[in-house]
Amino acid sequence: RRRMTMTRAFFQTMAQHVRRKTRCEGVRKEFKAQSSRGFANLDPEARVIVVGKPTADGIRTVQERGARDILACCEDVEMLRTIKRNFEDPGTCGNDLGVRVWEGKLGEIPPYMGSADAVVFQDEFEKEGELQQEALARAGFLLKPGGRIVLMNSSSRDESDIPLDAEKIKRMVESLPLQLDGIEVDDFSRFAVLRQPKLFMLPRGPVKMDGLVVTGFGRGSKQMGVPTANLSPDEVGEAAGRLPRGVYFGWAVLEGAQREDGAVHKMVMNIGRRPTFVDGDGITVEVHILHPFRQDFYGRRVQVALVSFLRPEVKFQSLQELITRIQTDVGIANTMLELPELQEFRSILQHQPR
Repeated sequence: RRRMTMTRAFFQTMAQHVRRKTRCEGVRKEFKAQSSRGFANLDPEARVIVVGKPTADGIRTVQERGARDILACCEDVEMLRTIKRNFEDPGTCGNDLGVRVWEGKLGEIPPYMGSADAVVFQDEFEKEGELQQEALARAGFLLKPGGRIVLMNSSSRDESDIPLDAEKIKRMVESLPLQLDGIEVDDFSRFAVLRQPKLFMLPRGPVKMDGLVVTGFGRGSKQMGVPTANLSPDEVGEAAGRLPRGVYFGWAVLEGAQREDGAVHKMVMNIGRRPTFVDGDGITVEVHILHPFRQDFYGRRVQVALVSFLRPEVKFQSLQELITRIQTDVGIANTMLELPELQEFRSILQHQPR
């Protein structure tokens, strides 16, 4: 009887092992199948950043989708050591394709390691609430125009790691320059792909505003080297309040100005509450026009056409970090507005009503 009991226990253990192995293989196959959709149309030389809990198997899956330039980022030193042991060192030259590692947080990745065609959150998606939204925003900072964010994990991990709830993700991206490209939640995995819109363009088309230039906080020129015109909240507050807080770019014209000062110029606009500073309250609308005006224009009217939503409002850790990001925003806007697809929107402001 004892021998029969031991034999039964042995076969039960083996059956559990086989079921577990079969399930894991099913998870991996489903993981690969779904991730192939997230990495569709990636160029072999595309840069992919894997964050969260990057593993050697996960990185191999990314490689199988065609990516050859991969950066694994996390704060777990041992996890990064394991990755380095599993892949050949690509060397110190940044142009050599391979698998590199970066110890630190997503927001701490230095600019010389970006920009990325895709950012992958593997088996972890920060924490609940606003931190998830900030993680997506920070990932967006690293993306090239038209890039994508891939969220994925398998049910073999704790379900709290990546709560890929369809409605929750849709609510989060409502205030971000991201579009939900696809999401699947099944017995094997949870998987979602978010994409930046082409040219960051607003999904419902350009938004026009017309406001009086009023006195602001004086930080644009004095502290950050980026002069801004503050539009009266009383005039543009309602229109601005319907838009997500963040940085936009498009076109602007100073009404009644002569010669070049009165032409339609490129502009970058911030709509927000200035979370990096603590001096003031309420929504402000600040416009930086990419043109050297001959004099200040307080009390004059400015028309703007918002064409693209570049990034959401984020609290930066220091003034210098904010300045660096603003300079990046201006550079991106200046380059993108040279494209014919965005140049055509200049005509919205060509004929001034006043």
